[in-house]
Amino acid sequence: MSLSFAALLAVAAQTVLTVPAPQPPPPPGAVRPPHAPTPGSLSLVVATSGTQTDPRPAPCGPNGDCNDFHFLSTFSAARTLDGAPLPESFEARLKLHSPYISKYRLALIVERLDDGSLIVRRQTGFNGRNGIGCFYLPDEWPVDWQPQSPAVRYEGRSLCVFQESEIDPNAPKH
Repeated sequence: MSLSFAALLAVAAQTVLTVPAPQPPPPPGAVRPPHAPTPGSLSLVVATSGTQTDPRPAPCGPNGDCNDFHFLSTFSAARTLDGAPLPESFEARLKLHSPYISKYRLALIVERLDDGSLIVRRQTGFNGRNGIGCFYLPDEWPVDWQPQSPAVRYEGRSLCVFQESEIDPNAPKH
């Protein structure tokens, strides 16, 4: 049995195709569902930033930030506070718009990917007045992980790291 071209068109016209509607980009400040890393792949580390080389375009973030790069960054004087231990010096991909102009002491949440490479999922500097650096809840790429370390504090739903060594005795007191 063969169908005529007109009959074939009639059957095709009755077939309903479901095509998902394109999703608009999330509004500024939107939070995507938490990243679900492999258990044991995260580290909370305090380290000094070094060089940033080999920039690769980074995907746009959930809050609409684009035009950043994942730089291959060196870190030294690293101290793991919780999670998977990292060496004193390591390299990890770090999302930045442009390289740092100086060395900074940072608190980092670093993830070891399946291929063994490292990527910084969250970063924060320290307030020189109180030695606290916070990963604020609405920060890009939230990580659903709650490290357990004496250096960790929670301010609301933000994870903060206290390092007495990061208090600057010359910082203004007010």
